[in-house]
Amino acid sequence: PAPSDPIAVVNEDTALAVLKRNLPVESYTGVSLDTPQNAALGWVLDSDTFEYDWEGLAQDPPEENAELDFMQRYVGATLYYVLDGANWRNNSQWLSGADICEWYGVVCFGEQVVAEEGDGSDGGRRVQNEGAITSLQLVDNKLIGWLPPDIVAFTALEHLELHRNKVYGEIPPSLYEMTSLKTLFLDENRFVGPLSSEIGNLVLLEKLTLSENKMSGEIPTEVGMLEKLTMFWLYNNENMVGPFPSEIGNLVNMKSIAFFNTGLTGPVPTTLSNLQSLEVFKVENCNLSGDGYMSLYDIPTLKVLGVAGNKFLTGTLDGIGKLAKLEELYLGETNMGGPLPEELGQLSNLKTLKSPETAFTGAIPASWGNLKSLEELDFSQNQLTGALATELGQLTKLVKLELYENDLTGALPD
Repeated sequence: PAPSDPIAVVNEDTALAVLKRNLPVESYTGVSLDTPQNAALGWVLDSDTFEYDWEGLAQDPPEENAELDFMQRYVGATLYYVLDGANWRNNSQWLSGADICEWYGVVCFGEQVVAEEGDGSDGGRRVQNEGAITSLQLVDNKLIGWLPPDIVAFTALEHLELHRNKVYGEIPPSLYEMTSLKTLFLDENRFVGPLSSEIGNLVLLEKLTLSENKMSGEIPTEVGMLEKLTMFWLYNNENMVGPFPSEIGNLVNMKSIAFFNTGLTGPVPTTLSNLQSLEVFKVENCNLSGDGYMSLYDIPTLKVLGVAGNKFLTGTLDGIGKLAKLEELYLGETNMGGPLPEELGQLSNLKTLKSPETAFTGAIPASWGNLKSLEELDFSQNQLTGALATELGQLTKLVKLELYENDLTGALPD
C-alpha cells in the first residue's frame, strides 16, 4: 500500500512494525511484495471498517488487545487470499468489518456461563470474552493454496481443522511453534514433504491426522514426546517410510493409530504394550515384519486390530483371548500361522475375523461357536483340516463365510 495522507502513513509504519515483531522472517519479507501478505495489509489499511486501536499499536511494546485485534485480522485476511477465499464453500463474514470471532469457522475464547460450586441453577459468574482465536474449522470448504507461516500469529490456537480440502506444499516450520495446539486435522489434502522432528514441541497435542496426503520421509522419534496424544493417523501416505518408532510406546493416552498403506518397515515395537487405552491399531499394507504386534494382545481395550497385507509378519494367535473387547481382526496376506486357538472363542464382541492367505493349520475349534456377534469369517487359502464342528451352526449373525482352498471335510453345520 502507498497511502498519501499523513495519518495513513503513520498507520502503515505502525502496522509494519507490529508485523515485523510477530511474523516469521519469510512472511514479513513478503509484505512489501506482490503477495497475499501485501494484499492482506492493503485490506487492513484501506478497506477494513473495523476500528483498530492505532494509538495502542504504536506503543512500545504494543498494547496487548490492540495487537491481538490487528494480528488476527491481518492473518485472517492472509489466509483468505492464500487459500482462495473468494471461492470457498462458505466465506460468511470473511473480510467484513465484523468481529473476527463472527467469521465462518472461527471460534474465540467466548463468553461462558459457569455455574457456581454447589449452585444447581442456570446462573453463575461470567468469564470475560478475551477475543483470542482458539479454533479454526474450515473443513471441506474448497480451500486451495498453501498453508502460510503467518498462521503462527494465532498464538492461542488450540484446534486447527483444515481436512478435506486442497491445501498443498510442505507444512510450514512455524506451525511447530504453535504450542497451544491440541487438535491438528490436515488429512485429505495435498501436503508433501516430511513430518518435522519439531513436532515434539507440540506437547499439548491430543489429535494429529495427516492421512491421505502425499507426505514422505520417516516418522520422527520426537512424536514420543507428545504424551497427551490420543489419535495419530498417517494412512495413505505411501512415501512415508522407515521404522515404526518404539517411542510411540510412550504415548500412554493413545486410543487410535492408523498407519495403513504407508511404506513403514521393520518390526512393530513391543513397547506398544504400554498403550493400555488403545482401541484401534491399523497398519495394513505396509512392509512390517516379525511378531512384535503380538504384544498388542496384552491391551484389553483393543477393539480393532489390522495387520493384513504385511507379508513378512510372522507369529500366531496365542494369547488373543485376552482381547475381550475386540470387534474386528484383520490378518490376511501375512506369514502368520499355527493352530487356531480355542481361546479366540472367548471374544464375544468379535464381528469380523478375516485371515485369508495365511498359514493357519488344524481344525476350527468348536469353541468358536460362542462368537455370537460374528458376521464375517474368512480363513480361505490356509491349511485347515477336518470337519466343521456342529457348534459353528450357532453363529446366527454370520452373513459371510469364506473357507475355500483348505482341506476341510464334511458338510456345513445347520
